[in-house]
Amino acid sequence: FRGKDYRIEEELIEIVDKKKSKELRSLGVMKSLLSKRFLFAFLKLGLLMGLKDWAGTMVITGYMVSIFMESGISIEPELAPVLVSSLQLLFSIVSSIILRFTPRKPLFLICAFTISLSLFTLGTYYFLIKDLEE
Repeated sequence: FRGKDYRIEEELIEIVDKKKSKELRSLGVMKSLLSKRFLFAFLKLGLLMGLKDWAGTMVITGYMVSIFMESGISIEPELAPVLVSSLQLLFSIVSSIILRFTPRKPLFLICAFTISLSLFTLGTYYFLIKDLEE
């Protein structure tokens, strides 16, 4: 392609130098795992997973039967898990559609605020009920 008289040594040296510099720039696995960028992302992910675990799902699941019994609604308390699970399934489908059209950060902040407000309201209700019973 380059002709008979082309000297490939210079091009070969350039290729080898580029490969060596690329190897020096790339980080090893441990360096990547201990980098500030990775640790910061991992911390944010851990915080979000913790918030998800401490959000209302575990509270509602734990107190579901008593919440439905005390609410006085005509649904049998044993059917409460079926109703709540059906609603979770429905809203997971709706949320996957919503996520396609809205930015994630504001949506997360709105959801986190709503969950916090709901848990605060539920906790206040049970606190006041406990005081009234005594």
